[in-house]
Amino acid sequence: MLNLNNLLKTLPNGLNSEITDNVTNFSGGEKQRLSIIRGLLQNKDWYFIDEITSALDETSSNKIINLFLNGKNKTIIMVAHKLNESIYSKFDKILNL
Repeated sequence: MLNLNNLLKTLPNGLNSEITDNVTNFSGGEKQRLSIIRGLLQNKDWYFIDEITSALDETSSNKIINLFLNGKNKTIIMVAHKLNESIYSKFDKILNL
């Protein structure tokens, strides 16, 4: 769902590859999607996400937000500088500062 299949094929050990903090061969969007996957795999009751879709296109952004919102009884606090109506219309409450 996060369009990482091609990236995984390039890794020496596929899903078993170690990814270090100073990885340089991933794009900003790939790094961001990998971080999102790590967070979602923890299956928490709440998430605080800051500029989670800033390096992604609108289609990818919508997919990611839907992944977070599909969980039952989840609380999501999202900080963003760019208002994207198709994404934020999915939230129950919005606070503009």
